[in-house]
Amino acid sequence: MEPSRRGQPQERNIGWEHGKMLGERHQFQCNYCHKCFKGGGVTRLKQHLAGNSREISACSECPPTIRQLMRKNLAEIKAAKERAAKQKAEVERQAAEAPSYHLMESQEAEGPDEEEAQIQAAMRASLDDRWQQEEVARYRARFGPSFFESGAGSGGSRQDPEFQRTTSVREGEGRGRSRIASILGGFGSRKKSSGGIPLGASIHDVDPDAFPRRDSKQQRVDTMWKKEKKKDMWRAIGSWFHFSHIPANAADNTYYKSAISAIQTAGPGVDPPGPRDIYGELLDNNKEELENWIGSYKSKWPTYGLTLMCDGWTGPTKRAIINFLTYCDTKTFFHKSVDASDKVHNASYILRLMEEVIDQIGEENIVQVVTDNGPQYKLAGQVLMERRPQIFWTPCAAHCIDLILMDIGKIRRVQHMVEIAQRITRYIYSHTWGLSLMRRYAGGEILRPGVTRFATNYIALDSFIEKKGALRQMFVSPEWQESRYAQAGTEGSRMEDLVSRQSFWQRANAIVKAIKPLYEVLRAVDSERYPQMGFLYHMMEKAKAQIMEADVAHAQEYIDIIERRWGAQMGRKLHLAAYYLNPRFQYESGIGMDDELLHALRNVIYKMEPDPEVAALCIEEVTMI
Repeated sequence: MEPSRRGQPQERNIGWEHGKMLGERHQFQCNYCHKCFKGGGVTRLKQHLAGNSREISACSECPPTIRQLMRKNLAEIKAAKERAAKQKAEVERQAAEAPSYHLMESQEAEGPDEEEAQIQAAMRASLDDRWQQEEVARYRARFGPSFFESGAGSGGSRQDPEFQRTTSVREGEGRGRSRIASILGGFGSRKKSSGGIPLGASIHDVDPDAFPRRDSKQQRVDTMWKKEKKKDMWRAIGSWFHFSHIPANAADNTYYKSAISAIQTAGPGVDPPGPRDIYGELLDNNKEELENWIGSYKSKWPTYGLTLMCDGWTGPTKRAIINFLTYCDTKTFFHKSVDASDKVHNASYILRLMEEVIDQIGEENIVQVVTDNGPQYKLAGQVLMERRPQIFWTPCAAHCIDLILMDIGKIRRVQHMVEIAQRITRYIYSHTWGLSLMRRYAGGEILRPGVTRFATNYIALDSFIEKKGALRQMFVSPEWQESRYAQAGTEGSRMEDLVSRQSFWQRANAIVKAIKPLYEVLRAVDSERYPQMGFLYHMMEKAKAQIMEADVAHAQEYIDIIERRWGAQMGRKLHLAAYYLNPRFQYESGIGMDDELLHALRNVIYKMEPDPEVAALCIEEVTMI
């Protein structure tokens, strides 16, 4: 058989006896039908002559003997390729498997018959004896050539272990001793030799750490085998991660763990998918599964309703993107994204985008539309509620609280304290030596990231309060006092003076206590642990009460800012109705007598239910709870 290779000379391949190559390698002409073909080489020519391939038309003038010859040649080549593939797969399988020999393993290999089992056992015995000889040679080199001359059995033979008769397979199986005992000798009572080493000394006597301690629980053979398997598996997976530049935290992905479980279930001999499979069939399957899952999510819209979220975003390149997301039954999905870089973001443009998305989803499925608090979004939301009476427009609660913090940060005394904290921080972080000293005393950093832009003011002051003792110790430490930074008239001495003032810490602490309730509300609404609609009204009322207690002298100034921002933008009937229907608060004393809550509840029900009779039944049922 002459295998067909593209790089093989024409005279060595049987195919070129019945055709000729035209110009380049991928063009040829048949000697019988004289047709010319582009694409393919000698293999394609032989398929043309054989007439049994779907990849090329059959030759109508080819003699039957030549046709049979080509078919036989192609079949032999195919068989050779299959044999080569099987050999390669076998090599890969053997390379992936753990070594068949293990020191602590005493299980017999399973074979198709007794002869195969004896061969496997003999191989293990040979490897055991080889290991014994290597250990003896290693300890002889360490303790002298006469170390093992005492013998290792009841007879005390002084024969060199390297020339002793090895135990046969059947003898080893017939005895009651394990493979470990046959290698290391007896572990019973032994007599002392003149040299102080007991007769029948084992490696354990010389190196106690060579094997597990006797007072520890001996591990089962299958446990040790699993540890070796685990070690090999971990090494292979680690190499795949490292050399493929896969982030280590990808191991936390649930799909990674499910993939490992599927591989273990499939067992050896199952080929993994290749790049074409991953980007082809598997990608199509995942896309189809995701679409089906999203379809089941959409089927809940008529039952639960959904929230449509509109979020504007501008990147470092000044590219303006407006994203639309849907929220229903505790799940958030991306709907679409609009590149609005070349558009004027006025109310009419934003309203047009929102109505397009509403028509795509279905107006009957939408309960509310949530947007930023900008004036153009506010105007678009108001017009939207006029055009579509069943839909609520709600500004973003996190953005509203962020604006409240911005207004509080503009108060002169608050602004002054923030500037002092920023001044001290900039000074410390601009000097490497001072930064190192601060880290040593504080045990960490002063700077911490804020949830939003204006929440950073609170974060900076709160961090200063936490590091108060460490900062004061740093500025009075001998290292600082003896440094050039502490000399009179320098910026460092002025920073030392600011930190040592008790009035600075008192005012900073008062501001932090007043802002903390608002910051906690911001963190709650910015998290995704559970829906916040039914808790928002309660959280803001609680925050205002805490502010009144924290800073009595300036509390009203903070409350006025909250009422101006929150009352104008977030005092929505939908929040009040959600608070009333929240089981956590519904049975509190006096909530059923609150006219503001009941009025908001009625308006929400009549807005969502156009049928007056059904709406009246809903109100009656709710108020009777």
